Amino acid sequence: MLIFAAGTSEGGDGELSQGDDVEGEDEEEGEEGEEKEDELHEDDFNLTDEEDEERDARLKRQEKRKLVEEFDEREKTLTEKAKRDPAFLEEKEAMDTMGAELEDAEAKDKEAAEKLARKKEEKLQELEAEKAARKLLAKETKRRESIASGKILWKKRSLASR
Repeated sequence: MLIFAAGTSEGGDGELSQGDDVEGEDEEEGEEGEEKEDELHEDDFNLTDEEDEERDARLKRQEKRKLVEEFDEREKTLTEKAKRDPAFLEEKEAMDTMGAELEDAEAKDKEAAEKLARKKEEKLQELEAEKAARKLLAKETKRRESIASGKILWKKRSLASR
């Protein structure tokens, strides 16, 4: 964006021409935005696999949402043009076909999200089963140790009584 301000250009006439630009607040805001983008990229490297998958899914949904919005806007203008001029009818039909394809892609995306949720649930169940198995193993080990120590005490008593 060009910002015009009072001052002199190289011509020294005191007026600004269209080629003159003045640095201002817009550049400072742009730098802050770049810093935020850098922070986001640094955070991307610290994600776990699940968080990375969630981020990728979220980004895909945002992309598709944007495409759908652009598609809807274009379809709306084509519909209006088709009402006025039959030459746009072919393009509108092509847009309708693309709309059906987009809906199919959205359905597949929904299925992928459900699959990811099922995968997370299965992993959680596996972790719970593993935890229960470790608890059971610890309990069994403790029982065996107590039995073994009891046998040792019994043997010591029997040897002492002889």
